Amino acid sequence: MNGFDAIVVGSGATGSWATKLLSENGLTVLVLDCGNIPDNTDIAGYDLPLVQREPGDERQLTQSQCCAFSPSTRHLFVDDIEQPYDTPVDKPFTWIRTRVIGGRTALWFGTALRMSDRQFSAASLDGFGVNWPIRYEDLRPHYELAERFLRVTGIEEKLEEIPDGIFLPVTLPAVARVFQQAVHKHWPDRVVTALRRARIAELTPLDASERERNARLSACSGGAALCAADSTGRMTVRSNARVLQVMTNDAGSRAEGVVYIDGLTGKEVEVHGKVVILCASTIETTRIMLSSATRAHPNGLGNSHGILGQYLMDHTSGVGVVGYRLGSCQNNSELYIPNFRNRAGSKSQFIRGYGIQGSIRPFNDQTIECALGCFGEVLPRAENQVRLGNRNDKWGVPVPQVTYAYSDNEFEMANDQATELARIVECSGFDIGHRQGLGVPGGSIHEVGGARMGLDPKTSVLNSHNQCWRVHNLFVTDGAAFPTAGFQNPTLTMMALTGRACDYILQEFKRESTRPFISK
Repeated sequence: MNGFDAIVVGSGATGSWATKLLSENGLTVLVLDCGNIPDNTDIAGYDLPLVQREPGDERQLTQSQCCAFSPSTRHLFVDDIEQPYDTPVDKPFTWIRTRVIGGRTALWFGTALRMSDRQFSAASLDGFGVNWPIRYEDLRPHYELAERFLRVTGIEEKLEEIPDGIFLPVTLPAVARVFQQAVHKHWPDRVVTALRRARIAELTPLDASERERNARLSACSGGAALCAADSTGRMTVRSNARVLQVMTNDAGSRAEGVVYIDGLTGKEVEVHGKVVILCASTIETTRIMLSSATRAHPNGLGNSHGILGQYLMDHTSGVGVVGYRLGSCQNNSELYIPNFRNRAGSKSQFIRGYGIQGSIRPFNDQTIECALGCFGEVLPRAENQVRLGNRNDKWGVPVPQVTYAYSDNEFEMANDQATELARIVECSGFDIGHRQGLGVPGGSIHEVGGARMGLDPKTSVLNSHNQCWRVHNLFVTDGAAFPTAGFQNPTLTMMALTGRACDYILQEFKRESTRPFISK
């Protein structure tokens, strides 16, 4: 079968979610992913065999910097020699990548936070950058749908910064409540709540026949969505598919399909579909669009004004403090303190804000450890960008070049993070054991931007439905679509954007059942 209703590039959080939503509503969906399937068990619907490799440390120098990298997970990460990327010598950027069906959801810690109107309209509050073309109410039902599927746990707090969601109940253990009370005593405006997480372990199929059929997919949230899509009989997955470019018609107004390299044979393969959805991850999606240059799109798809590739963002990370005190506790308590900077008229030496994640856990039989770290919002700046490099990877796919550096705003924020983390740890009765400073950009693995949404095609690549302004049946629903980063972990918002875009796609298919988007 070579013609599909939809071609989805990428099988991570957004690609798997798009595949589930579209296939369950009657569309035939082809999923292309450059990764492998985790083991050699045969499964219906997979067109290509697997490739096995045994990477060594010298081949994964970048990937081994990920906190989830270990001897038991190293096979999930790319080989940095086979699939390189370029950065200027004086501007390092850590790009963590997996090559497995399910994408980085295989290693996702499950933090699921909603963004609020303060993030969607941040430019109106402080004058920097642009607002999102949507508001919180546009995404609210799509947040709810994703949360129900992910089985997110949390505590209702009625906070403007992180709106409440559809939560499975969770409570703070006694040791965490003591910490909460200490922080509130010193800073009444700072809220300590339970970290909102997806209960990924509960997403595996329970029926024995489905467990056998989907054994290789059910280890992650992306796999759980693919399992649901697979049960419709309308999903096809091709692994080891390294996408070269999106094909368009001569006028450049319509995507006709995708060209990819078969990772096993090295041959180019063309596939055709009525709609193409890029969910390959922020940098890779941007690279694909840049690589898809034609006579109608000489600088890459949707790049008539030079915006494509610009405004790359990633949260600041690395700033952390660990403290210890005598005592005992039974379990690990995961905590979250949402942004408390630049709110309610208060001003800092920087704009935007950061969230604090951490845990209180037993260190040994007599000692409790408190570990806190921050994710801070990075401002969208045109000079932080993705471009095509001057070389190809092992399979002939163009290598992206990432140019990225923090501004004074991020450095000021990091200084504040270090000060406030130390104050919070000490006020809670812990003695500081060690501190950690700002890490290399990219380390948070929250990269967003590059093909941002907007209201004006002169200043954005996508419209408010994640639809490319100039290629009407091309959609981008992963992190590349973000106009700003917010301080929240981005995965849940990516899934909500995907849900909203899929609703629009399905409406278009109903309106024009044979060739959707032709009248746009």
